[in-house]
Amino acid sequence: MTAPIQSITLPSSETRTSPSPKHTVYALRVALPVRSWTVWRRYSEFLALHTTLSSLGNPPAAFPPKHAARNTIRAIGSLGGLLSREAAVARTNKPAEDEETRERRAGLERYMRAILSCADSRWRQAPEFATFIELAPSDKKALSVATPALPSQDASGSGKPGSQRITAPRQPYVPGSYAGQAPNRPHQGATSRTLGAPPPPVETHQTRALDDEGLVKLQQGQMDSQDARLGDLAAVLRRQRQIGLAINQELQEQTDMLRGLGEEVDQVESKMTGAERQMDRL
Repeated sequence: MTAPIQSITLPSSETRTSPSPKHTVYALRVALPVRSWTVWRRYSEFLALHTTLSSLGNPPAAFPPKHAARNTIRAIGSLGGLLSREAAVARTNKPAEDEETRERRAGLERYMRAILSCADSRWRQAPEFATFIELAPSDKKALSVATPALPSQDASGSGKPGSQRITAPRQPYVPGSYAGQAPNRPHQGATSRTLGAPPPPVETHQTRALDDEGLVKLQQGQMDSQDARLGDLAAVLRRQRQIGLAINQELQEQTDMLRGLGEEVDQVESKMTGAERQMDRL
C-alpha cells in the first residue's frame, strides 16, 4: 500500500534582497515516511500554483490574500470614522509587517494541507503540484492517497482555540526509573553499559527547567535545524552532481577528439609508408 505524504508545513519565512527587489520567501517542508526536504517559495509562486489548480475546479481551501491584516485595519479605519486614514495607514507600517507575514504563512499552510487531506485528489495529482513541492518522480504515487488532516496548533499548543493546557512541573529523570517504579529505587541489572545499548539519558542545564511540552518543542527545534542542514547538504550534493555530469561530458568530448586524432595519425602514417615505398622504387 502506498503511504501518503506525512505532513506539509510552512514553519518559517525570511526576507531576501537577491534577486532584487526585496521580497519574502517561505520555507515549505515536505515529509515522507523515510525522508523530508525543504523548498523555498515566494508568495507569487504560490499564487501561480493556485491559478493553475483553479482551472481544475475550486480548491478545497481559500487562498490567503497578500495583505489580509493591512486591508482589515484599513477597512476598520473607514467604518464610522473609528480611525483616520492616516492613522490606519500608519498602523499598517513596519510593526504590523511581521504579524501580517505570519498570518499569510499560516493561510498558505492551511491551503496546502487542505489539498493533501482532500478526498478529491485531482489538485494534488496535478503535475504542477508535484513540481512545486519538488517531489521525485518515484514518489508521485504518494499523492494518490489523502494525508490524514492534522489540527492546527495555536500558541498554547492545543488544537482548540482558546483552550488552556495545565501541565504539572516535570520531574527530573532518574536513570533506572520508569512508569510504576519509584524514582529512588536503585537500578537493577548490569552496572556497565551493555554492548549495543544506548547510554542512559542525562539531564542537562538546557532541559532541567523544561516541562514535557517544552521538551517536545526543544526536540522539534533541533529536528528543524537538522532538516535545514540536510537541505543545505542536499543542495551542495546536487551542485556536485551537476559538476560531475559536466566533467563527464567534457571527458567524453575529449575522448572523441583523441579518437579522431588517432585515426588521422593512422591515415598520415599509411600515406607516409606509401611515399617511402615509392621513394625506394625511384
